[in-house]
Formats: sequence, C-alpha cells, structure tokens
Amino acid sequence: MKVICIAGLALLATPLRAEMDFVTDRALCGLEMIERHERGMSFDGKWFSEIEYSCELSEPIPRPDWTRDATHIRPGYCEEPGALYPKVFVLRTFQSEPGLLYVYEDETGSARAYFLCSD
Repeated sequence: MKVICIAGLALLATPLRAEMDFVTDRALCGLEMIERHERGMSFDGKWFSEIEYSCELSEPIPRPDWTRDATHIRPGYCEEPGALYPKVFVLRTFQSEPGLLYVYEDETGSARAYFLCSD
C-alpha cells in the first residue's frame, strides 16, 4: 500500500506531457537516436541533444497544438565537455506552420527550426 501511495505522489509531482520528437532536419526522423545525434540536434520538449552538446530548459514546454500562435520563454543552460553556458530560450509555434518549432537562443534574432517527427 505504501508503494502505491508513493508512486501516486510521484506521478502527481511529474508534469504530464505527451512525448515530443523534434529534429533539425526531417531526414533525421527515421534514424536511431545515436545516428540523429551524429547528424543534428533533437528536442523532446525539455532537452536538446546531439553528440557532446546538450541543453536543458528549466521546465518543459507544453505540447504544441497549433490552434493558435504560442511563445514560451525558458531559462536553461547548454553544455559540452569542459564548458557550461547559461541561456534564455524563446520557443515559438505558429498556427500557420503546423509541425514547426522555432527556437531562439542568442541575441542574433535568428531562430533555428525544428521539425516534429510524428504527431
């Protein structure tokens, strides 16, 4: 009984979100994760990752539904072997572009596009 209660509390404390699978190139969608990381960046709603470089948001973004434009701002960090970089991420989706997520992470004003692999 105690195990069930503890498991139930853990579920309540975990934000519920459907799996998201975004990549920087649509050709990466059918590949195994290690191959993806060798060829580009993946994003699951909280973590960006590729070989020897990753970023984490302070909290996940909600799964986009593309019924309206949405902007989410999240503090986070990126790291690679021997270096850590604090960042602020701006993530945007637009009703007119379902399946696309734009990520801004520096002051250039340029976004990197991520494509949803499956919905």
